[in-house]
Amino acid sequence: MEKKISVLNALKVIITAFVMSICFTAYCSNHIAVPQGLFPIVYQIGENEYEILPVFIPERAGQIWGYEFAPGMILAKKRGAVNGLQTIHWTTAKRFAESATINGKKGRVPSIREVQGLWSETTGERIDRMDKFLVSHGVNAEKVPYRIFWLSRTVDGKILSPAKFAKNGSAAAWNYRVSISKARIVLAF
Repeated sequence: MEKKISVLNALKVIITAFVMSICFTAYCSNHIAVPQGLFPIVYQIGENEYEILPVFIPERAGQIWGYEFAPGMILAKKRGAVNGLQTIHWTTAKRFAESATINGKKGRVPSIREVQGLWSETTGERIDRMDKFLVSHGVNAEKVPYRIFWLSRTVDGKILSPAKFAKNGSAAAWNYRVSISKARIVLAF
């Protein structure tokens, strides 16, 4: 009797593994792995809700918001307005960042120091390659290398003003009235 049960259990395990492998193959056949050295993709799943996945899913290309260029930091796929807003200034950008949820965590506009601490010599080059990867797969992403990102300037943890950060690693304070159409927004979580 015990042999029958163990054979039956073994058969269940084999069948389950077979079905799972078929499902996994079907799932993966509709996805394109992000090339090594590039970044996980950020998909919009709700009004201000996002998820980060290591694959490009052609059926969800219209939901791509950007990508995670460093741990806990996501970059919009292109400069300009986000989530249907035509023009975004500092207050709107800050409000947008603080209302965003990424993989269940609340978003915020990171400081220059945070981004500089995560920046490496190859980050700018990898951002350019990631943009080209998205564009080559039909995503409405940045088509030319764009070098300025929308961040915050903080002192002792208090946000003082907006700031800009260039891909070469330089940073500076920025005018509150400058439209975000001149830069790409970065969110931290």
